[in-house]
Amino acid sequence: LFCSTNAFTLGGKITGLKADGLILTNGTIGGTVGVPKDAVGFTFANQVAFGQTYGVTILQQPTGQTCSLANGVGEMGDAAVDNIQVTCT
Repeated sequence: LFCSTNAFTLGGKITGLKADGLILTNGTIGGTVGVPKDAVGFTFANQVAFGQTYGVTILQQPTGQTCSLANGVGEMGDAAVDNIQVTCT
């Protein structure tokens, strides 16, 4: 009998992204996600295990825009995280 820790997706919503080039990274477990212009959301390919911390930051700003990030740091609970907010101007 094997036990394993549940893992869940990590993502969020994006507003105002009008250019290519935005790259987000999860510095805790690794992995990046490139976000195309006009995207309204994102999800990392690597799932995060229950109880593990995550720390999402902006690795690269989109061309000609500046984005800020909210709710990027936390500890994975028992459900997917989808409340990270990226706002671009």
